[in-house]
Amino acid sequence: MHMKPVAIVQHEEFLGPGSLQTVLQQEGVPLRLIRADQGQVLPEDAREFSGLVLLGSERNLSDNLPWMRAEQRLCASALRHAVPVLGLAFGAQLLTVAAGGKVLPSTTPSYGWQHSWVTPHLSKLIAPPTELELFNAHAHSLELPLGAERVLFDKRCRNKGFALGPHLALLCHVELDEASLKIWCERKNTRMSKASGPDVQNRITMLRALPERMRNLRNFSEQITRHWSRQLQREAALAE
Repeated sequence: MHMKPVAIVQHEEFLGPGSLQTVLQQEGVPLRLIRADQGQVLPEDAREFSGLVLLGSERNLSDNLPWMRAEQRLCASALRHAVPVLGLAFGAQLLTVAAGGKVLPSTTPSYGWQHSWVTPHLSKLIAPPTELELFNAHAHSLELPLGAERVLFDKRCRNKGFALGPHLALLCHVELDEASLKIWCERKNTRMSKASGPDVQNRITMLRALPERMRNLRNFSEQITRHWSRQLQREAALAE
């Protein structure tokens, strides 16, 4: 079965596809990396790809940059043509809006490792632990699109992710690797470095017990990515 490449849309130098790329390559999925923030042109028609991965960003949708509008159009095309989308963090916000949901401000920003809980729907898909420690970097919550099933929540964010047909949105950084997190923590003048609140951790706390935290995060990321890659194969088979 011939498979078109998966487009991975990256928005920050230090927020690449990480562990997600490794798993997709192990699954034999061809990949095409697009740096939207560097002016690389985004196609209008998602049917050029077997799937879209939309990564995180320090920016918000409210910044309304030209590449964001182009990416929203590409995401809308994917939804129209049943091209599976995996949206992470900022990418989850893009997918939410394209699917008819809303991105809402949360009561307090969340930066660092936070306990999250999976819903019965996600447990049916990949059987993860019921409680996870995930890395957050956002100040938002999601209002789910019509027909979406909630998959994650935490103590302050009721809707932290959803599944909608072959599409999956997660308002956290499951792709993050140790090197990327360390670089992010060293960066000055980022939203993360300027954030404050009860759910904002300092650099020392973020990097504490990192090998164990990253091992658990990789396990969850691998489960998520392998599940999503099966959606690619299913949609590709239907298209033949």
